[in-house]
Amino acid sequence: MEKRSLNTSVSRIEKLLKELPDGKTISIVGMNKNVGKTTFMNVFLEQIAKVKKKFLIMSIGRDGEKEDVLEKTPKPMIMLPAGNLAVTSDKMTEFDSFIEVIDSYSNTAGGKLFLGRAMENTYVQLLNPGSIAKMKEISSYSLESDLCSLVIIDGALNRSSHSSSALCDYIVMITGAEVHGTVDEIAQKTIYEIKKYETPECEFFIKKLMLDEISQNKKSVLMRNNVIIKKTEKSFIENVSIIEEIEDGDTVFNSGAITDKIVEKLLNTCKKFILIVRDGSVLHLNNRNYRRLMRNGIVIKTLNKVNVIAIAVNGNGIRRSINSSDLIRILEKELEEKPVVDVLAL
Repeated sequence: MEKRSLNTSVSRIEKLLKELPDGKTISIVGMNKNVGKTTFMNVFLEQIAKVKKKFLIMSIGRDGEKEDVLEKTPKPMIMLPAGNLAVTSDKMTEFDSFIEVIDSYSNTAGGKLFLGRAMENTYVQLLNPGSIAKMKEISSYSLESDLCSLVIIDGALNRSSHSSSALCDYIVMITGAEVHGTVDEIAQKTIYEIKKYETPECEFFIKKLMLDEISQNKKSVLMRNNVIIKKTEKSFIENVSIIEEIEDGDTVFNSGAITDKIVEKLLNTCKKFILIVRDGSVLHLNNRNYRRLMRNGIVIKTLNKVNVIAIAVNGNGIRRSINSSDLIRILEKELEEKPVVDVLAL
């Protein structure tokens, strides 16, 4: 495969953004630290501005530091195009004369948290609003007040709550040289993560029943012949007793994480059943165990599927480089309908 040009990668992003409906939230998720997420995000934000859409950007933590805390390497800052919004603080705003304060919130260790709009193109440091509930509050306010038409979350794979259906509608996955393994292994890891997020949804009537139980603080529910026979306020990790009552053909819902340890307990039932989770972000199990569940007749479904709408590949890492074209070739073959772009060509 020839190395793709800047025009090819940028045009794919532009086409994607033009087709996105307004009022949606996109989480930019890196497969590993220093994978090239910030580099990609700056181009992504620039392209959003070019297609005449306004956005709000928030982070899962402090971002925009001049060097990486762990690696001590230079780190790109976030460029906020004029007219767009970010959640930051007074202590983290280097060019505060360029930021209009739209709304202010509580004091944090990082300073006074506020929602600001760039009056000119300016670099910003992002600050985590503190909770999913707060992020949703700020997001809803900004969208409903017509301050923006898209919300962007600076996310991470190890902070899966920020790529869950509770917060985002879509995901853009960033992968590359900083992911451990050969090019083929990196591709398979990336494909697996996408597969988890895009796990099919359960039937609508079951989804409605489970959402009703969640609203009543139920964390695990057991159904048999479409009738709920047991429900508890504890997840599998807190209490595995509900697992011990599963029979062939049952449907069981768990609101918490599905870990490799939980997988062993599910397999030990020697039953074939449907396992429903909130969304793919709670599937904290390795690919081998995912396949073991399927082989043993345990079908995983979700209440909410989260679509991965694009993959960005960065062939340069801190300690090594890989042939990004080889990785892109594999991903494009396996993920035919998804745009795959080269971070280094942006």
